[in-house]
Amino acid sequence: MSTSTDQHPLGTPGGTDTTAVPDLTPSIVDTILNLDDFLSGDVRLAERSALFALRPDLEARIEELDTELFGLTDSRGNVLGTGEVDAEATVSTGTGTQRAFEVARELLAVQQEYARSFVSVRMRQMDSDAWPALKKKHERAIETMRTEKTFGKDLADALILACAIRPIFTPEQLAAFRKRVGDPVMQTLAGTAWGVCESSGVSVPKSQLSSLVLKRQEHAAN
Repeated sequence: MSTSTDQHPLGTPGGTDTTAVPDLTPSIVDTILNLDDFLSGDVRLAERSALFALRPDLEARIEELDTELFGLTDSRGNVLGTGEVDAEATVSTGTGTQRAFEVARELLAVQQEYARSFVSVRMRQMDSDAWPALKKKHERAIETMRTEKTFGKDLADALILACAIRPIFTPEQLAAFRKRVGDPVMQTLAGTAWGVCESSGVSVPKSQLSSLVLKRQEHAAN
């Protein structure tokens, strides 16, 4: 007795389903390294960007406004005591609803100003000779860093001076930069430099945010 093709455990044999989406994932044969081409081409060491804000002073205002808004509304954004947000409220009413709108608008504006203040320093991976040499030179500081989860000044400076490519720092510029931005930013830069040297090139960087945006676009289209 013949068996219908739609009952085949692996689907339609022979690939007769013309509506199927082709699998564009390269086979293992396609992804094997061509060593001669790789060694004769340009060296492409890994790079990462360390982000930090030039206006961290705005964090205090954001916290103040967020705290005030929390006191005016419930977890769903409804003004306490009203059950809803009155979009027609005016300044002259002096209601809690109006104040909630004022705080929300100012909070959004300050958050946007804070976001616009972010800049980056581009870090490039050290080569296979320079990286072990730096780790050997700062061996004790690295042991302390692994225990205390923070970069000491000398180690942080060495990492940033060795890895920063845009901009490139001189020791004098880095010392002046440290005084302007403080230790948290220096920790961020040093951490990015350490990461690009220690763990780059072994996994695909993922963006959860981009996935959410694309899913929303897909839902909107449907």
